[in-house]
Amino acid sequence: MRTLPRLLILLGGLLPAFLPGQDTQRLLASCNIEWSSPSEVPEGGMPLPGMSGAGANAWFSQGELGLYLAHNGAYDADEVLRKLGALRIRVDGVDLAKPAKFSQLLRLSDGTLIIKATSADGVEVEHRLWFGGETLVIETRCSRPAAVEVAFGSWRANPMVRGDDQVELAEGSLLYTHRNTQAKRTRHLAAEQGMDPSKVDSPAADRVFGCAIVGRAGLAWRRPVEARGARWQGHEWVASSPVAREHLVAVTLGAARRLDPSLLVSRSRTVADPEVTSSIRRTAEQRWEEFWSRSFVFTQPKAGPDDPRFQVGRNYALRRFMEACNQRGELPLRPNGGIYTVDAAGAPFPAGLDQPSLGKPAPRDPDARRGGQSFVGQSLRWTGWAAGPDGDSDLREPLLRFYRDRLPIAQARAKSLRAEGAVFTERMSLAGLTDGGATSEGLSRQPQLVHHFSSGLEHAWMAVRARQLDGRELKADLPWILGQVRFLETFQPPGPSRPTSARQGERDPERLVLANGNALEAVSGATNPAQLVAALHALVPALIASDEVSEKDKASLRALQPRLPLIPRLQRGDKAVLAMADRWARQHAPEETPELHALWPYRLVGRSLPETEELALATWERAGLAWDGRTERPERRSDFSGSASLAYAASLGLAEECARRALAKLADASSPARFKGFAGPGREWIPDLTWSGSGRAGIQEMLMDWEPGAEGRILLLPAWPKDWDVTFRLRAPGNTRVTCVVESGKIERLIVDPPGRIEQVVAGPGWQLPETRR
Repeated sequence: MRTLPRLLILLGGLLPAFLPGQDTQRLLASCNIEWSSPSEVPEGGMPLPGMSGAGANAWFSQGELGLYLAHNGAYDADEVLRKLGALRIRVDGVDLAKPAKFSQLLRLSDGTLIIKATSADGVEVEHRLWFGGETLVIETRCSRPAAVEVAFGSWRANPMVRGDDQVELAEGSLLYTHRNTQAKRTRHLAAEQGMDPSKVDSPAADRVFGCAIVGRAGLAWRRPVEARGARWQGHEWVASSPVAREHLVAVTLGAARRLDPSLLVSRSRTVADPEVTSSIRRTAEQRWEEFWSRSFVFTQPKAGPDDPRFQVGRNYALRRFMEACNQRGELPLRPNGGIYTVDAAGAPFPAGLDQPSLGKPAPRDPDARRGGQSFVGQSLRWTGWAAGPDGDSDLREPLLRFYRDRLPIAQARAKSLRAEGAVFTERMSLAGLTDGGATSEGLSRQPQLVHHFSSGLEHAWMAVRARQLDGRELKADLPWILGQVRFLETFQPPGPSRPTSARQGERDPERLVLANGNALEAVSGATNPAQLVAALHALVPALIASDEVSEKDKASLRALQPRLPLIPRLQRGDKAVLAMADRWARQHAPEETPELHALWPYRLVGRSLPETEELALATWERAGLAWDGRTERPERRSDFSGSASLAYAASLGLAEECARRALAKLADASSPARFKGFAGPGREWIPDLTWSGSGRAGIQEMLMDWEPGAEGRILLLPAWPKDWDVTFRLRAPGNTRVTCVVESGKIERLIVDPPGRIEQVVAGPGWQLPETRR
């Protein structure tokens, strides 16, 4: 079959033969999820990740297999991320509403979901679900010959109206498609922000998304009817298969600009071909073997699932497994649910945490999500930070591409503000325009966000760190990275005049002053916001040292470096601490701690610089107090959503503090859902991906720290509690992989690849490297 090699490439073929060992497979198997009872509602189901943004939520209820089909590129003309529809599969003549036996197993090693049910009269049914690229394969076996009913449901496609959503039946296949007639929301926002809508390129323009359903033995489709048993209003297209013991249904999902929907049908037909299915299956297995070989973290691996310490490592794996749906993805995952959103109205909030204000409960709409449709930079970052040490460069890439592709809008915004370079706002639309209400210059109308320019810089630092970690080239990203630095150097915002003595002692008049800014969302009207100053102090020298930056740009950066503002400080009693800014005019969100950005992710103070440890610790202690120095600030007691508290504590080496916060971030108590990978609702949704990413990034910081460059030192277990066992593999600079086994407070095994890097590995406080290491 001539098309097979190309198809394997599309579905994830030609993967490196780089497989985890038997020990890793055994530990991974301990993280499998197995249930002995069906799911009562869709929220009680399991996620199933494909590739390129494709995935599904699966559940078994009332004797039927149910799925929500989703794709991360399925944005409509209003820039709303939509699900593709619902799928329902039932074996005719077999009553499984109250099965005599039942099991549901999610096998992480190869991404397979296996559901087995036995009816009261002894008929056995097995559903086996797995993804080959963007194609979901559903294999059904029955102990006696039976037909299978397949139903596709939509709450948008009306059979009486031919509009943006359409369902077509042809030669036994069903094809659902949505076509955007235009990027309506982009055009509206562009006009509002003084840009020519015809010159703003939006990913929503000409976007087509949908799915194609094909049965291996054919499907006989009937006229659409009103959906039965669903909690949404809409229609179902129902089909029956021929009677047999074995059935296969292939469902190809897709979303792209100018996508040809006929390709979805042809791909489903190809995958359903018996001569091809086994090859696709092997390719899918190789995909997961390579994925799990990159990295892993198994905590307290010999304990049972009831031990919260074990749950931390298992849920680390579950949440990374979910995000794998965006391998080769086009767009970053939405932090408020990704493609796995569930209806959590009325779900209990985790015990011991204060529930934030989340507004009115969402309607029972499969597309509903809390948090709106904005791309919020401080939330987006967590997928990227967690992906670095995990070796998941393909999961980080859509995030950096998001900023890279939106450079023209960032440059136009800077020009409208009479500045040079480029500027990204905190809340962006799909096209990169300012979201949530903007001025004609393209800045937010919300005072806590108007000059919030931090997130683009943090993603720039992420790109620089990626270069250090895995050799990723910076060349394509330098325009948007350097553009932000140039913007801060040239932007003169309206507001209070520049101070000459905002700090104790007279300010150096030659230094740059960042005036009337936002220190995250904590304060506005701020002079030299801490997180902006920290970003410049990290980025500028790193860019000067880069061999990819031109000499012309290096000369400009060298001229700027001595002019950078000093990192804000203040005196609190007899101790100096880092401050949110030199001064500010208005207070907003007390839970924000911009002064701690110097600690993490920029690492300008803390354990890597011993002379700053006292300053860093004093700042951490003060971060629990409000601006008056007395009232408690939520950051010190909060570990939900995107709070970086675990990473902050880890960067200070506070092992016991980290143990408590790691449990809050990743143990089962962080989730009210049956599937404990679904953390939340936090400040986002269920699953809250900011909760997942900040927890994983914090765990990584507890396990390993490193100096830049292929010759820099690697610090092992800098903040790991002595009474926690762990087996892990993480990445360090110089394409280095560190594999380590810790048992009973002792490093039992250490493997460094390449072996020459072993000389740069040093043990954290209280730990000793093993005598035998390689």
